Amino acid sequence: MKSRTLLNILALSSCFAFAFKKDNALKTATITTVTTFQSISLELPFTGDANQNATCDVVFRKKGTREWRKGLRLFNDYLTDKIGFRGSLVLLNPDTEYEIKLTYHDSDGGSGEKVAFAKTWSEHFAEGKVTKVNDSKSFKVISGTENNYHVYDGGKSKTLVNANNEPFCVDLEGASYVILRNLRFTGSDQHALNIKNANHIIVENCEIFEWGRPGTFCQKDGKGRRDGAIYVETCSEIVIQNNRIHNPRGNTCDWRIAHPNGPRGIYLNNIVNHSVFRYNSISGSENHYYDDVITGDTDGSGDDLDIYGNLISHAWDDGIEIEGPNKNVRVWGNVVKNVFQAIASDNNTKNMYYGPVYIWRNIFTDLYYYPTPKSSGNGFKLENSLGHGHIYIFNNTLLGAGNHLKPNGGISNGPQFNMTLLNNIFDINKDNFHDNKTQDNVIFDYNAYSGSNKLFTGKELEKNGLFNQKFTFSQKKEWVFSPVKGSSTIDAGVIIPNFSDDFKGKAPDMGAIENGVYEMKVGPQN
Repeated sequence: MKSRTLLNILALSSCFAFAFKKDNALKTATITTVTTFQSISLELPFTGDANQNATCDVVFRKKGTREWRKGLRLFNDYLTDKIGFRGSLVLLNPDTEYEIKLTYHDSDGGSGEKVAFAKTWSEHFAEGKVTKVNDSKSFKVISGTENNYHVYDGGKSKTLVNANNEPFCVDLEGASYVILRNLRFTGSDQHALNIKNANHIIVENCEIFEWGRPGTFCQKDGKGRRDGAIYVETCSEIVIQNNRIHNPRGNTCDWRIAHPNGPRGIYLNNIVNHSVFRYNSISGSENHYYDDVITGDTDGSGDDLDIYGNLISHAWDDGIEIEGPNKNVRVWGNVVKNVFQAIASDNNTKNMYYGPVYIWRNIFTDLYYYPTPKSSGNGFKLENSLGHGHIYIFNNTLLGAGNHLKPNGGISNGPQFNMTLLNNIFDINKDNFHDNKTQDNVIFDYNAYSGSNKLFTGKELEKNGLFNQKFTFSQKKEWVFSPVKGSSTIDAGVIIPNFSDDFKGKAPDMGAIENGVYEMKVGPQN
């Protein structure tokens, strides 16, 4: 049996739109790389290629080893002010140097190869001064330096910092090279942590609860109150990891009244670049719901972001919202439940949307619209009609298994452009997608649906899709669902270089969990 690969399937997404220049031959510049713990962003600027037929493939290996691995073909962005090939290498090892080779081809001339080296972040930071925090009121931090992070540590007992209705528990505006560790924060009138115009900030092993203004808020009459447990504005190199965030003092209305506009878990605003948000548990409770849980609005989600391993719940709008320039943004391995829409990457007039965005191996369940047992929300809110970037959606599981409420649809909003959806499971109420409108430069294939193929009739989509499926899942851990032995989705997917090439059997499984191989790490790992 021949292995299925993505290289031929992605022919549509490697280049698109129309040309403005007459120069068809490719002229490349220098490779730029940006690293995080487990990812490397790649960018190769170019001129020429007016007819947009150039492609760029990538292979990589650990420095000093012999065997090359394939990465996903880079996206060709011709239309924005950042013309070039872009893409990401993912699921890498921390503190490891990689050799990367780009092979670009243009039948009009200019083909060639370029090599770069890049080292992923270490998970160990250069700690300097340690300030032991005793029972404390709100405070402002003092910065450290690159080789001497200033650590504020609450110790094993996790010292409580009570703001007593001051605006913030800790003000980190303008700070750099600071670690907040083993602390509990409560009682702020606005944000618990205010991280603004800052860089190299780490928040880990902390607890945040009962922060923000009390009351129920909506987006009408100017009465919204978006108080973040962690507010991040115009920052870079921020790491939020292994924290427990729960029970804001405020609440938000649901959509029956107006657009929700209340507390937020991690709130990104006005461009946040080159940062990681991982292994956090963020939840609310009855009468203490979020607007969005992890959210980037007003161009909040910028470039080179990783969001993974988070356990997210209790939002009347989005579980994860990534709306902004979104250049090499990666979202994987999250479990999102008890929200209206699991993930939103909805381009609008204030966003340029460079792309690409990668969303893979997430589990979305228990989505709702009204608090009744008969209605629910949607998995994805995607509208990419105004942006030029590409969205890749691989191996996600959107389900209503057992007693879990089925989502109304897979995708809401429209029209949809510049998207690739492969190896996903959609266990939903309606036939495939809700409000799915115009589709252009999209690839839908190797996905499994509980509904029929009604939406795809007469279109060059889902030639290898599975329809009218009855899904049965097992749970090895809470909220981690994998198909049972014998399921039609096992070995039914397609090989996606660097994303689903580590599989057991004849081919990758559909959905978030690869049986016998992939294990999700969700929530705090300490």
